[in-house]
Amino acid sequence: MRISEREPGKIVVAPKGKKFTYDLQRSFRKAFYKKKTGLRYVIDFKNIEYIDSMGAYMLLMLREHNNKGDESLQGEVRIINAKKPVKKVLASLRIDSLFFVK
Repeated sequence: MRISEREPGKIVVAPKGKKFTYDLQRSFRKAFYKKKTGLRYVIDFKNIEYIDSMGAYMLLMLREHNNKGDESLQGEVRIINAKKPVKKVLASLRIDSLFFVK
């Protein structure tokens, strides 16, 4: 998993491989676990062709951590370069509206 801070408060996470599943849980969590809240995360799914329910849950965990249950923190999670199958899973779980998906 590639993690970079391109500008203050903006962290870009690019998972390796073609699947965003439970196997990535530990490395994905490292991307945000010790970071402060209220940041702008950009998750680049350029290579991701498949996401399972655990992958979706990891995105929800990131969102929850980033706002610590307080929407006024204005933490943001953007998902960029999402392919149709990924968008379809997020929509079927009805969590696509919780993220900026592009």
